[in-house]
Order: sequence, then structure tokens, then C-alpha cells
Amino acid sequence: MKKRTNYVTVFLLTLSAVLFAGLLTLFVLSAASSSPAVPAGEAQPLTIAEKIPEGSVPSAGLPDSAGDDLSTAGTADTGKTVSAAEDTVSVTLAFAGDLLFDENYAAGTALRSRGVTGCFDEAALDVMRSADLFMVNNEFCYMDEGTPLPDKQYTLHAKTDTAVWLEDIGADLVSIANNHVYDYGEDGLLNTLHTLESIGMPYVGAGRNIDEAARPYILETGGMKIAILCATQIERYPVPDTKGATADSPGVFRVYDMTPLYDKVREVRQTADFVIVYIHWGNEKESLPVAAQTDSAKELEAAGADLVIGDHPHVLQPVSFINEMPVFYSMGNFLFTSYKTDTGLASITLDTKAKKISNVRFIPMRQENTALHLLTGDDKQQLLQKMQAMSQDVMIDADGNIQKRP
Repeated sequence: MKKRTNYVTVFLLTLSAVLFAGLLTLFVLSAASSSPAVPAGEAQPLTIAEKIPEGSVPSAGLPDSAGDDLSTAGTADTGKTVSAAEDTVSVTLAFAGDLLFDENYAAGTALRSRGVTGCFDEAALDVMRSADLFMVNNEFCYMDEGTPLPDKQYTLHAKTDTAVWLEDIGADLVSIANNHVYDYGEDGLLNTLHTLESIGMPYVGAGRNIDEAARPYILETGGMKIAILCATQIERYPVPDTKGATADSPGVFRVYDMTPLYDKVREVRQTADFVIVYIHWGNEKESLPVAAQTDSAKELEAAGADLVIGDHPHVLQPVSFINEMPVFYSMGNFLFTSYKTDTGLASITLDTKAKKISNVRFIPMRQENTALHLLTGDDKQQLLQKMQAMSQDVMIDADGNIQKRP
């Protein structure tokens, strides 16, 4: 009886083991069928938690792909390219005049001692930084050491570490087609190019050869292609201090004879929806444009330009229209000296669907005590009235919006 009992016990234990093994096999097969197969020899994919180091995930969670920034930047054969979302409806471009970081002069000294926020008020910085593109004239070269041109009366340079101030004020693009970027000769120009490139600041109007100097900056947004050309007409004599670029030597895009600029506008017009010319021209301290400006503006419009922005006179000059093309003949000094100077921004809003200008505006500012302020109240209205008085063929309203006079 005892031996029979032992047989039953062994049988039951064996049956239990078989059943347990069967259940375990079914569980393993089920788990395997619910996960993707990993080929032999390959590692199992990491989980999200394993891919992202601890503490690197924002407290609000991972970014939603639908809200990601679609903008990308790169270099194209025709200049710098920024691509934005195709559903963009409008883009705002802001243009300022002459800027100086040279610490041998009041503007550079003030920026070094007080910083950007001590030289630009918050309201002005907000306007500058909020533009989709903000452009200014970099009227000096970047050079820590070296020798200035021996026979030039005024030579301007700034330390290379000041270039980041451009980023601090919100600049997206600088003009270096002017009569001071070559003040320390070829070395000064080449060092300026290197310095700007080292901080990722796009520039137009000068380069290591004429192809680079005459190359436009390209902004692509909302399906609209915008080209910005930059050139200088200053030092209007055969042998200038500021060298023009050639096929194999560095310099500025010099247009003592404007024909190369007209030709470049025509060339760029073939592929761009909107062409802007930012040009160094006119006579210093004269509040009215000279014939060289007005005649050239007409030719630029005929060549296909859609907007002209001028600088160099160091004072504001009139706003005008040639057919449908706005011309700001001079934006004056931006932050350049210590004395009181009226200035401002040319603000242009483009409709990217219609591929044309939807609004033209002058934003009044003032440079005073080596600081720039956005004007409001009576000061704003007085400067707008001043601009209206000198700009006879346009109408400027109380907020600076500009329309062509019928």
C-alpha cells in the first residue's frame, strides 16, 4: 500500500512539472510575438528613457513636433539662405544706418563701459530684436593690432571681441560696403571677414574677391525669395583708399561706375521675388540727396530693385517713391557719436503670398549722450513732422506709416 502511494506521488509531481513547463513556454511565446523581432547579432533598441540622459528632458516634457521651429540656415552659391515655414504670411525687415564700436570714439567707449543695455533702451532693443531681419551698417573694420592706412584722416577699427555686440542688439545681417572697412588695409578687411564669420554673422558688400563681394544675401520665407545686395559709391575718385574687390583680390563691391550694380540687380531679379539694395552713397552731413543718389535710384528701379536703403551721410534724408519702389535716401547715424542726433529704423513689411510690400514705416529714434532711445509722445511726432517736411512726395501718419502721395 505504501509502495502504491509512492507511485501516485511521483506521477502527480511529474504531471505538475510538465504542466508548469508548458505554461512557461506559452508565456515566452506570447511575449515574443508582441515585440518586434531583433535580427541575430543586433542589440535591442534603447528605450526613450535610456536614450535621454537624466535631467535633460524639459520639465514640460518632450517638445511637440508640430510646434518645432522649422527655420534652417545655410550657405548657398548666391549668399546666405534662411528657410521658414511655408504658411508664413508676412515678414518684417528693419534697416538702420551707421554703427561704430571703435573705443577711440565715444560710442565704442560707452558700449564697453555700459554694455548694450546701457546704450540702447529696452523699447529700442525690443523693436530691433523682434524684426524678422534687422540690418545695420558696420562702419569700421575688426582689428586687434595692425597699422591704419597712412594718409587717411579718419581710420576706424574695433577689437574683435566687440563683434558679439551685433548679436546682442539683434542684428541678423551687416553691410560692410563702406569707406572704413578697409581702414587697416587688406589685413583689416580679411580679419573683419574672419571675425564676422567666427560668430556666424552674415555680411554683404565686401569679400575675398568680387564674386563674394557682389553676392547677395538671400532670405527665403513663406515661399518668397528676398535678395539683399550691398555696394558703395563713396570715395568717388579713380584711386580710392578703400579698394574695390577684383577677380583675385579682396575688397568692397565698389560702384564708382554704377553699371555693375545695375547688372547685378538684373541678374538677381531673374530668380528673386523681391530685390533690396542697401547702398553707401551721398554727401556727408547733407540732409538732401544729391543727383548721384536720385539718378542712381531711378536706374536701380528700372533694373528691377523693389527697395533702396541708403547710408553714409550721417544724417537722415528724405523718403521717396520711384513708381512703387520706396527709397530711404539716408538712415543717418544709428549709434555712432556722442552728440544728439535724430535717427530711426526703416521698417518694411512684406506680404509673402502676394510677394510685395504691405507696409512701409519709419520708426523714430534718437541718439543722445551716446545712447539710443525709441521716441514717443511729442518727440516722436516732431521727428515724424521733420521727416514729412523733407519728404514731399509721401504721406507719413502719426505712427510713421508711409504712403506714396497720389
